[in-house]
Amino acid sequence: MNIPFEKVIDTIHSVRYGGLPTHYPSITSWDLSGENFNLLSLWDKKFKSESREPLGLYINIPFCRTRCSFCFLDVMCDLKKIDEYMDLLEKEASFFMPYRPSIDSVYIGGGTPNILSARNIERLLNIIHKNFNPVEKCEIIMESNPDFWDDEKLIKARAGGVSLIITGVQTFNLKQCRDLNRHQIKDPEKLLRKIKKYGFKLSVDLLAGISDPKTYSYDLKKIASVKPDQIHINRLKPVSGKYSQAEKKKLIGMQNAGFSYLESYGYSRIDEDSCSLARYNSGNVNVQGEPNYQIYSSIIGLGIGAMGHIFSCCRYVNEANIKNYRMKIESNRLPSLRHIVLKEKEEIIHYFLVNIGLKGVHISDMKKKFSPKAVSMILKKASVLRAKGLICSKGGYFKVNGDAPDFFSITKILYQRKYMAKIAERYGLI
Repeated sequence: MNIPFEKVIDTIHSVRYGGLPTHYPSITSWDLSGENFNLLSLWDKKFKSESREPLGLYINIPFCRTRCSFCFLDVMCDLKKIDEYMDLLEKEASFFMPYRPSIDSVYIGGGTPNILSARNIERLLNIIHKNFNPVEKCEIIMESNPDFWDDEKLIKARAGGVSLIITGVQTFNLKQCRDLNRHQIKDPEKLLRKIKKYGFKLSVDLLAGISDPKTYSYDLKKIASVKPDQIHINRLKPVSGKYSQAEKKKLIGMQNAGFSYLESYGYSRIDEDSCSLARYNSGNVNVQGEPNYQIYSSIIGLGIGAMGHIFSCCRYVNEANIKNYRMKIESNRLPSLRHIVLKEKEEIIHYFLVNIGLKGVHISDMKKKFSPKAVSMILKKASVLRAKGLICSKGGYFKVNGDAPDFFSITKILYQRKYMAKIAERYGLI
């Protein structure tokens, strides 16, 4: 098959920022999970093996009061279904109770998790502790909209072990929020200070591109005065279609200017979209927000649309609607919608592909995590990349060349042809 590389790689990159954690191969190449795919038996083997990598838990709460006009996520606005969803989520979690695996991090995402009542927040955290074993110093992270926090919910969250609250402010301009169909009617600054008062670590999201430069500058000044532990400045992304290169450049400029401004308030940039206070030594406050955690770990995904990862075995994503989710749960099956079978080769390619674009990757680090055979394979690919001037190597480190790396050519060399062929065929790109 003659693979149309440009079309395939464009398809791969189109889902890179689709609200999904980093993964390889692209979800566009994953298979439907039929009745013969027994996800729980794969977890059973994993729990009985001697694994070295971390084990995390991701829980998706897909509900929102309204859909923001800039949102591209699969969310549910029918809040009457929350109690039914909690019942199904509890049953899904109970499949893991016989193992009660030790987990080192929990991420409760959405949607808007704190749209749950105080009673359901308490119930959710009890479900976690009943069916899983959070280890000492386990980070329990919860996404939120500042509008839906009150004292009772914060007390329940704290009592249940939540340690970090991530809250999406996006902008402090309440009129702008209304124009974007965003439910945010209270003063975010007061609510953020209240979260800190309860002793939580705090991470706040802003969105570059949804407001004019004057409002954006005001938002930066406001957030700096609150002093959250971490700040994300995400770039506005099109719900459909693509931005022009000029539009992309403008948004990147806004983002970079924002991080430069925050440096004077004691923040250090840690990746493309985030900065944290200096006391974190350029580390990510959010454990599961760290790309290397998503790459070198196993993650149990619970809930509608949740993604999971069994290291060197498979990646999967759960059913996307409540009808199919309920059907599988009531049939005593884990509700996987799609999956891809993995081996160590896929894992090391993913590890290398992501890290050369971040701070670089060292040979010794790969040798600690992967077999000699896998390391030898990736070093051969690295030699090809280096010969073409796409990456540089110094002191055992590999990193992309320049400030504008050629990720098209890098992807073309590193991506396995079988996945590219599958994407080309599935999306009619041939």
